[in-house]
Amino acid sequence: MTRTLIAFLLLASATACKTPNHQQYDYGRATLEAYNTQTDLTRASVADNQHPLAGNEAAAIRLNQRTSATDTESGDSELNQGTK
Repeated sequence: MTRTLIAFLLLASATACKTPNHQQYDYGRATLEAYNTQTDLTRASVADNQHPLAGNEAAAIRLNQRTSATDTESGDSELNQGTK
């Protein structure tokens, strides 16, 4: 009985070492496919759920965009090299 159990465990461990390669490949392929599907913004579920921004959220986004678009830089170096 003990020899049979040891033989079974050796056989199981020898064959189990091969499966992670296949699992890793399949996991990577499935992950890549999921990312590509999620980033497709033309799919029906995304197109149906889009709604125009309104209210406080839209005002905040427009204000931040206007501020960043009209923010001018002085062109002077902002690096402090000690006291002048």
